[in-house]
Amino acid sequence: MCYGNPEASAAVKRAECFALATFIFGVLTLIGIVFYPFVGGVGGLLTVIGTSIVICYQGDNPNGHVSCAVLCVLGGLCHAAGAGWLWYTYVEALSAPSDEAVSADLANAVGFWANILIIPTASFQTVAFIFDIISAVLCFKAGKLAAWLEEGVNAMERALQVDLDGDGDVGLIGHANKPPPDP
Repeated sequence: MCYGNPEASAAVKRAECFALATFIFGVLTLIGIVFYPFVGGVGGLLTVIGTSIVICYQGDNPNGHVSCAVLCVLGGLCHAAGAGWLWYTYVEALSAPSDEAVSADLANAVGFWANILIIPTASFQTVAFIFDIISAVLCFKAGKLAAWLEEGVNAMERALQVDLDGDGDVGLIGHANKPPPDP
């Protein structure tokens, strides 16, 4: 997490810390599973799985950060769709009882349940969408940075294993330990 690997780069640490906040909102949006169209709950599940990879793994593995980013993008799209649907449902629920044929008690009941259930769920999903996108950007940066560093280390290892003068020894280390040639 935020204090996991002291040798991790700043981008990786930032991604891990923000993944924790995104995880919390992902858990809160799991309540969207009980509301039709259920897409907000699916977004919460994708977000929880994606951020768990980064939180639990605590490594500089670029694959973990990229997979977290992809799952957060998918979860964010689900959160946006779920929040949009819930905000639409809320507006429709409050405007429907304005008909004269509907009693005032029914209008109050609809308004009460809309305020208790729909507003918090839609709010959590809206904030989770924002957190998902930010977490995805940070994880993409961390994954790209980690992959770039790993590629650089592998390139340096390959460079050190090159036979420089064609005599069978490889790398610069072999030249340092080799006695000078006889004249």
